[in-house]
Amino acid sequence: MKNLIILMGRLGSDPEIKEVNDTQLAKFSLATDDSYMDKQGTKHEVTDWHNIEIWGGLAKVAQNYLKKGALVYIEGKSKTDQYQNEAGQTQYRHFIRGNVLKMLDKKKENGGY
Repeated sequence: MKNLIILMGRLGSDPEIKEVNDTQLAKFSLATDDSYMDKQGTKHEVTDWHNIEIWGGLAKVAQNYLKKGALVYIEGKSKTDQYQNEAGQTQYRHFIRGNVLKMLDKKKENGGY
C-alpha cells in the first residue's frame, strides 16, 4: 500500500517559515477546486482547503518564490499528529507533508513567480 497525495491548487496565504532543529519548515494552506452538476443541471463549485508542510530546501524555495495565490503542484503524503490540548483532551491535526513542489505560474520578467 502507498500513502501518496497529489494536489494542484492555489496558496491561500504566504508561506509561514520556521526554523526547526536547524532545518527550515514552510507551512501554508492550499485551495483545490472541483465542480459537479446536480440532478437539476445546476453546476456547483466546491473548494477544499489543505494544510501543507514542506521541509528543507523546498521550504527555502517556498520562502523565496511562493506568495498567496500562486499555482502549485504538490506531491506528498497524508499525515495526522495527535496531541493533548490545554484541557487535556486529545486533538488531531491533519496535514500533507509535501516532498515534491512544482511552481505552475508563468515566470515573471523580474525572475520571480
